[in-house]
Amino acid sequence: MTKLKAPDVDWLKEKGDIEGLINALSVTDGNVRWAVVRALEETGDPAVIEPLIAALNDDNEFVRRAAAEALGRLGDERALKPLGNVLRDPNPYVRRAAVEALWQIGDGAVIDQIKDALKDDFAGVRQSVVNLLGEYGDSQVIVPLVDALGDPDQTVRKLAIKALVKVGAPAVEPLIAALRGGHWVVRWGAASALGAIGDKRAVEPLIAALKDREAVVREASAMALGAIGDARAAEALAAVAREDIDRQVRKSAAQAKGQL
Repeated sequence: MTKLKAPDVDWLKEKGDIEGLINALSVTDGNVRWAVVRALEETGDPAVIEPLIAALNDDNEFVRRAAAEALGRLGDERALKPLGNVLRDPNPYVRRAAVEALWQIGDGAVIDQIKDALKDDFAGVRQSVVNLLGEYGDSQVIVPLVDALGDPDQTVRKLAIKALVKVGAPAVEPLIAALRGGHWVVRWGAASALGAIGDKRAVEPLIAALKDREAVVREASAMALGAIGDARAAEALAAVAREDIDRQVRKSAAQAKGQL
């Protein structure tokens, strides 16, 4: 590698010397290479895409991350496959940058690629994936979002609920299925999402969930029924308000009944 100082990067940028900047990606100083990546992005020239793709393999994690971010903002489809490979990068922040860059370039076309990142061991990556799937709001994102209701990270779960509410009516039946089975965290999330969506198809399943073995699920179901406001739930909510063994569930059921 050659030696180059950071001020020289500014000089090359001011000159519009794209070739000089590209050559500067071979310098020894990682901080300078990072500055070069930023400078290449600012040129917006199509000639910088391949050098930026090459920088995804830099031995400096900050350079790799900057390259992924730059490629996302530049939006050239040549970067899709290389960015997909970056989803296996050892650094979680580089992987998250790759997820977001893929979305910026490919939007719905990369759903299958980024869905796999829901298995990432870094919560920040999973948060980005769920957030992006929610932005898309299409029926093809429902299954991975329902699965994300059981994520060990609370933020991921909250984002999944928000995303499913955005999907709306197409998510109701899968959420009803989730309410009837699986881990209690998933059942809780399903009840919460169904209440926010407000579809009356959920009323009977939510009434049944008032007998769930977990108090938090019963409470979420009562609150969801109150939000939907269907009179069919009145009798069941009244019974829960009187008889449930959990004080907070009884309180929430009484409040929900008052919303009908």
